[in-house]
Amino acid sequence: MTRDEFEERRNDFNDRAQERLARQEIENNEYKANLKEGKVSGLDKFIHGVNYILTGLIKNAENTLNNM
Repeated sequence: MTRDEFEERRNDFNDRAQERLARQEIENNEYKANLKEGKVSGLDKFIHGVNYILTGLIKNAENTLNNM
């Protein structure tokens, strides 16, 4: 893989990561609102936890790629 190909793939990943993080922020706000209203089930809590972990992994991968 050439440096140009790497840069292109990194930029593509960063774009997709930023889109996902923005969507996750919206979902977090909806989750918090539903939690205050008592509309959150056990499954919703589980899904929110999994998404929280995935968001952390995405941020970590983004930082790793940007430091290369």
